Amino acid sequence: MFCIFSFFQASCQAFLLAIKRVVDTRIVSTTRRLFARSEEPVSVSSTMASAS
Repeated sequence: MFCIFSFFQASCQAFLLAIKRVVDTRIVSTTRRLFARSEEPVSVSSTMASAS
């Protein structure tokens, strides 16, 4: 009986860890996407003379 309970507990912990990793991955992905959208475009002016 104890062996069955300990197997169930281990598989439950593995399942919860897998769910936690998926949630963490989604949070990081969403955060990166929000920061990517909020960046202001940077204007770059060239100091090199034109060849034409």
